[in-house]
Amino acid sequence: MTWRSVDGYAVGTSHLESNVPCQDRCEVGVVAGGRVVVAVLADGAGSAAHAERGAELVCAALMGAITNDVEGTYDLASISDVTVRSWLADARAHIAADAAQNERDLRDYAATALACVAGENHTICVQLGDGGIVVRPAGDAFAVAIWPENGEYANQTFFVTDDDAFERLTIARFGRVDDVVVFSDGLSRLALDHASRTAYPPFFEPLTRTVRESDRSRAQLCTDLDTYLGSGPINARTDDDKAIAIATRLTPR
Repeated sequence: MTWRSVDGYAVGTSHLESNVPCQDRCEVGVVAGGRVVVAVLADGAGSAAHAERGAELVCAALMGAITNDVEGTYDLASISDVTVRSWLADARAHIAADAAQNERDLRDYAATALACVAGENHTICVQLGDGGIVVRPAGDAFAVAIWPENGEYANQTFFVTDDDAFERLTIARFGRVDDVVVFSDGLSRLALDHASRTAYPPFFEPLTRTVRESDRSRAQLCTDLDTYLGSGPINARTDDDKAIAIATRLTPR
């Protein structure tokens, strides 16, 4: 297998105090015979009545749609922007179906949507809303794939359920990358240098190195990651929910 991956999430201290569940979700998997890694993440809106369900639906839909398209071709460069936008359409359809079944409003499921798909020589990054996708091109430094999109006001962002979601969706393409990290807004303060709009290497380097070099099982690493996300040093920097998906190539050039 070419890639090794882990994912995890933890409820923020502000949600613990108000007895609100974690509204972030993420998933990462290796598909296409081990040649392609798919990482997806969604951050449910704090104001949405069923934010965590929205995040779950977005992640499940994105993972299913992307995996289905990737299994049909190892050449990610052949996947068009039209196909990429269909992933968002699938996520919206899943939410609409759940909302109709439970007689709920679509906006009750508001959540962001992020995905990174990396193969042998091509990488596709997709983002709607805040959070972040950071990649490390082969032999290069960590780079922010798409800068988080916020609205005119503080703490405003954009969601899959918005009427203009397709206009807000951003797609970025890279060549070969050896590391992929997708994270929710709760970690942005630790992971990004907002003044220079760059990734903060001391945050990413230990994470990717541990995933690549540790002899612990994936299940053990995921447990370790959950513990890290809920630890005192992290909670001292952010009281928000946190989610992160990490994938690293085992045989980098």
